[in-house]
Amino acid sequence: MNGVNTPKQEKRKRRDQKNPQDALQAAPQVSQFDDSTKPVLTVKVTVDRPADAVWHCFTSPEHILHWNFASEDWHCPAASSTLEPGGAFSYRMAAKDGSAAFDFEGTFDVVAPNHQLAYTIGDRRVVVDFVDRGTFTEVIEVFEAESQNSLELQQQGWQAILDNFKKHAESCPLDA
Repeated sequence: MNGVNTPKQEKRKRRDQKNPQDALQAAPQVSQFDDSTKPVLTVKVTVDRPADAVWHCFTSPEHILHWNFASEDWHCPAASSTLEPGGAFSYRMAAKDGSAAFDFEGTFDVVAPNHQLAYTIGDRRVVVDFVDRGTFTEVIEVFEAESQNSLELQQQGWQAILDNFKKHAESCPLDA
């Protein structure tokens, strides 16, 4: 995470800071996955919290540590991010017994607070929509599948992580 942005990234960052809605309009929509040669999967949850609280728990490294794993025998011992278009993120996912670990890393493409987060991991795209329903928020993740694991396993894993997120977000004080 060298913090150096290309001129294109700098221009996008300035635009998005002026008006987050511009970032949302420029964001990839699910229909933009139509050009994908990869299978596209969707997972979702409804969180009993307003969108600003949900966004904070989803994007803050200190919260990500508490929910970014698919099962109780795994954890997320490290998380860092630069939450801006062109910014990088890295989340360490590891088995608690030390038998396996990997880094989930990518670059943010769209950061529209409380509305949408889009990022690229390797050659795959992910779009996360936060649909504000007043006192609760729908979180919908659409992602291009990878080729190493079955679609069913990926669907289950991403859903399990999102379910962990829901539990964590609903346990946080609203001002967290």
